[in-house]
Amino acid sequence: MESLDADEAAKLASCLEYILDIVGESMPEVQIKETIIKCDFDKELALGTLLNSPVGGPRKEATPRSKMKPRPTRSSPPPDEATMRKFDKERFLERLLL
Repeated sequence: MESLDADEAAKLASCLEYILDIVGESMPEVQIKETIIKCDFDKELALGTLLNSPVGGPRKEATPRSKMKPRPTRSSPPPDEATMRKFDKERFLERLLL
């Protein structure tokens, strides 16, 4: 960071206090100070710049659904052959009686 004269240092401290009251410790103080200086000590512009800038680098793109792996489902095991024959008989009888 470049050296600041007394007037700029006072402006920086004032802006820093204002922004820290709003964002707390959610952003590194160094990043806040650099942004204040880049915004020529305009606290509103610096705050807007900080709040609208991506945190931690570029955002991760969402994975398209076509590339997603299917999630396992919790289902009962398939019925055995005897159960299937019983089911088929019951269904046949129901249809026959209708």
